[in-house]
Amino acid sequence: MTACSSDQKTLTSLAYHNTTAHFNGYYYAHEEIKKVEKTVWSSMVDDYNRILRLYPALDSAQAKGYDKDIQEAIKMASLAILVPCAAVLVFTAIAVVTEAGKKGVANPGPHGFSEVLYAFSSASNNNGSAFGGLSANTPFYNTMLGLAMFFGRFWVKVPVLAIAGSLVKKKIVPASAGTLPTHTPLFVGMLVGTIVIVGALTFIPALALGPIVEQLFART
Repeated sequence: MTACSSDQKTLTSLAYHNTTAHFNGYYYAHEEIKKVEKTVWSSMVDDYNRILRLYPALDSAQAKGYDKDIQEAIKMASLAILVPCAAVLVFTAIAVVTEAGKKGVANPGPHGFSEVLYAFSSASNNNGSAFGGLSANTPFYNTMLGLAMFFGRFWVKVPVLAIAGSLVKKKIVPASAGTLPTHTPLFVGMLVGTIVIVGALTFIPALALGPIVEQLFART
């Protein structure tokens, strides 16, 4: 529980707060979808003279009525996912193709790319550290790393707050059989699987140009 304190600066505390802040967007989006599901179930009336339905039947007109709420949750959660990743990849790409960025790399080749990628990954999502082979204390890297930190750490709060604001306007509806609780192993598995898949699809191409190639060269 000591890791939950905002006054703690330990590795455990920083990792805890980075994780909770980053995935609040996913949680609020899930809550938004849950409210739509609850509204659908509460509006369904069972006909006990016929076989009861497992899932509510929606016509196209009724489905369009919930489309706005769902799309809002999707867009805000997508921004919360994409902004930190884009901050890392876009600024890394700028650094490796500009003269000012290449001047700060003491080790050209795959290792130099790894140094740049790590620096922007750390600035956007972690403690802002960099490898010793990268001259990060230059006007170019001070500016670019600062922008990466702003977009990766702070701008991501905008969609999270937007999702929270939209939830405030929703009415509380009791949970039903169609609700996916957030404390079950199923939800945890889906969340972890989504994080792993999105992370792999986003960063494996960049890792293949740096750390992976570097290790292959080291073995030959």
